[in-house]
Amino acid sequence: MVVRLPLDALKFNHVCTICKTFVKASAKHCGYCERCVDSFDHHCKWLNNCIGARNYRGFVGLVFTLVLSQGTYTGFVVAFLRLATREEFVERCREYTGWQAENFILAVVSCSGITAVVTGLCALLLLLFHLYLRLVKHMTTYEYVLVRRNKAGAYRQQDLDRTELSDLSRHALLVVEGQSSRLSARVMPAMPHLSPSPPDPPPDLCPASQLP
Repeated sequence: MVVRLPLDALKFNHVCTICKTFVKASAKHCGYCERCVDSFDHHCKWLNNCIGARNYRGFVGLVFTLVLSQGTYTGFVVAFLRLATREEFVERCREYTGWQAENFILAVVSCSGITAVVTGLCALLLLLFHLYLRLVKHMTTYEYVLVRRNKAGAYRQQDLDRTELSDLSRHALLVVEGQSSRLSARVMPAMPHLSPSPPDPPPDLCPASQLP
């Protein structure tokens, strides 16, 4: 019996149950992008793109650049507010505008500085979270979410075991959990395509020993 594997199965040993594409075991089909992503980490709604093996370093670099830019801008805001307390700044504002514009300018700069601080802190927390996952946990964001989801499901199952439920309610919960587990299984091992073995040659009607 001859075993013949598809060309993609020689490199990718799993198949996606949605798009029928041969992928790696770490791949996941994204419902937003409608494609499979190798080493799927998460779908970034701000970039409108999936983060995976090809662009994960670029994503981390983008977050680091955002933290650096917001920190630099916050430093400039602090330096400007310190200089704005001088009388020279107030006199120039009134000279060029003709009215007391220094308060308006200080309010706008202060609001932009607060926005930069909040944005920088959020980006810093995101950067530290990804560094923690990759350097300490050695997992992706999707794998981390699955682990947390499994733990929550285990705690929920313990609560259900402690609670007195009817047989009909338990059966309904088992059916729902079974459907959700089947829906979450998107990548399956690729099965080799078995080609039938060639048929045996027909027997000779006349043996070679009886030939004249």
